[in-house]
Amino acid sequence: MKSPTNVLQNGNNISHIENYIYLCTLHFTPFRGLPTMKKYYIVIDGVRLGPLTIDEVKGQHPDADTLVWFEGLDGWMPMSNVVELADCLPESDRSLVPPPLPTFTAQHRPSATTAPCDRQDLASDSDEETPQGRWQRWLTVLRTDKVKIISVLSVAAVAIVAMIVAGQQFSDHRLRQQMEAQSRRAEQFKREQAELEIQRQAEAEQREAERRRKAEIEAQQLRQHIEQLKNDRTIIKRKLDECVARLRKAEEFHFLRTSGEKQREINAILAERNSYLNQLSAIDAELKSYDAS
Repeated sequence: MKSPTNVLQNGNNISHIENYIYLCTLHFTPFRGLPTMKKYYIVIDGVRLGPLTIDEVKGQHPDADTLVWFEGLDGWMPMSNVVELADCLPESDRSLVPPPLPTFTAQHRPSATTAPCDRQDLASDSDEETPQGRWQRWLTVLRTDKVKIISVLSVAAVAIVAMIVAGQQFSDHRLRQQMEAQSRRAEQFKREQAELEIQRQAEAEQREAERRRKAEIEAQQLRQHIEQLKNDRTIIKRKLDECVARLRKAEEFHFLRTSGEKQREINAILAERNSYLNQLSAIDAELKSYDAS
């Protein structure tokens, strides 16, 4: 049989403790041996014996004339008249024809000193199947079997304590599991929040890098445009100087050139110069606006 400690070591399960209590009760309970079958009383050599089971009756080696009584009979009768006890008789007596009802003789009538068998005693022995008789028999067992009862109570107390301890351990285990699960959820939430923060920072850095890249491209394009404007201004300034030089040359006297031709040449040069002056003014204004920003 397993001890409470072994049961607890094999698993903190309350059903194991209940099974253990049940096994202890089956092993130690004084009520396990209570009779649940019919009991018989016989008279051997003038002495009443009983209550006996069929196997115990057979162990007394009765014969066909042995008187027997059990609950339900009005009086004693030879065993050869009881069919259910035929196996208890010798082979030679089993084929006998049941004789008439017995009449007590001095030999078979139990005396008051050796075999008291009045109806009150028999009634007290035969009421074992009733609740009252069973309760009386239990009380008798309780008075006569104190060692077993103390053992049962001790084992039951140990089992109850073990069951209480197992229940407390089970509750503590469940509580620890709940706390660990809550702690894991909190840690998971923290990790998720940290990952979200890292993701937000990465997105912000990516947006900033994109903004800087665009700003750098725009600045580079602006520098290239300003550089192009300066180059255009230089070219226009050179062309304007060339126009001024041609205008001076056109204003000089030339043979074989009429005054009308001279005037038309001067007008063309002036128109070209004015165009260069307008372009130069526009470039200077644009460069001035970039310098201001």
